[in-house]
Parts: sequence; structure tokens; C-alpha cells
Amino acid sequence: MKYQILIVFIFGLILQSCAFYGLTNDYSKLDIEQQKIIEKFDLSEEVKTNHIYEISATQLKEELKNHKKSIVYLFANGCSSKYCLPLNVYVNYAKDNGYYLFLVMNGYGNLSQTLSQKISLPLYAIDAQAYDTKWNNKYVKRFENQLQGLPQDSKQQYKGSIYFFEEDSLVSIKRGLPN
Repeated sequence: MKYQILIVFIFGLILQSCAFYGLTNDYSKLDIEQQKIIEKFDLSEEVKTNHIYEISATQLKEELKNHKKSIVYLFANGCSSKYCLPLNVYVNYAKDNGYYLFLVMNGYGNLSQTLSQKISLPLYAIDAQAYDTKWNNKYVKRFENQLQGLPQDSKQQYKGSIYFFEEDSLVSIKRGLPN
């Protein structure tokens, strides 16, 4: 019995020192300096670089109307998939092909990996509060559906995270950048 209590105690200490990312938006795991650069998106205010704006798909679609051609890249900070390229690759592609680029994070876990890339564009993050849930998988799916003009809770197969728009009309969704 003593050993079982000791094992449970040690296991509890180990779990207490672990940080799990991606279940929620991970805002509470940010340091104070990181929290200071995050603000709610306001259509009436000009966005600034070195800031992160929490945005809903409805607000983003309104903002898309101000640009003839846009790319919305929805990404996870620190992603190591073959489809997750350094952010400058997306910045250069957009610039070279006449697109305005919106870089939208699906949460704040591993935020320092994104900030260290020194992007000269404002960053956006999905506003979880706009989707009435704290769970990452739910608010991301609702954001994606709303961005595509679908009911928030519709079920569909994953198509990609790079959304191409002409004004606020969705043209295509890709997993990787076209050649």
C-alpha cells in the first residue's frame, strides 16, 4: 500500500510539471509580455505589426472585402508537418502573386516559435469566445466552417489550411502552396 501511494504521488508530481498544449487556446500559458500584444480585432481600427488580433471568421470575411485577392493561412504555432513551412514562405508567395495575407493561429501554444520568425505582418488568432467553447478542436472547426460559408457545426473532410479568396468569396482551399 505504501508503494502504491508513493507511485501515485510521484506520478502526480510528474504530471504537475507537464504542460499540455492544444486542448484550449492556451492563453493562460502565455507570459505577461506575450499577453500584452494580444487584443480583440476591431474593424474600425488599423491593425499593426507586432500585434496579435483575436478574430472570428465573420470579422475576417468583412476584412477580406477590402482586398481584391487574399490568402488566409490557418496554422498551429510550432507545427512540424511537411505542410507547415516557415511563415516567410507564405509572405513571399503572397507578395509575389498579388495576394494580401492573413496569418491566423489556431491557438497560442508555442507562440514564441511564431514570434521568433519576425514577420512584418500583423498576426491573427481565432477568437475562441466567438464560438462559445474553450475547446480548440471545436472552435477551430466552427471557424473553418464559417470561413467556408457552412453551418458552424457541419461535419466535413479536412481540405487544407490555405484559403484563397477573391474579396470575401472563397475560391479554393489547399494543403500546400501552388507552384
